[in-house]
Amino acid sequence: MDTSVELVFLTAAGSHHTLSVPSPVANLTLAAAHAVMDTIIAKNVFTTTGGDLVGIYAARIHTSSTVELA
Repeated sequence: MDTSVELVFLTAAGSHHTLSVPSPVANLTLAAAHAVMDTIIAKNVFTTTGGDLVGIYAARIHTSSTVELA
């Protein structure tokens, strides 16, 4: 099963932009995710087609699995 953390930001244009980070630590907390997101916003690390990242919308763990068809 594949796991990633999805960090969902608000952009300057009012849209959402999602950063997906594979293999998050098992004990990741919402507070830790928000701290990372605050740092990304404060340092203006990324620019998107919707403009700069300006706020936090959500943080979530995404899991998926793949089953080969025989």
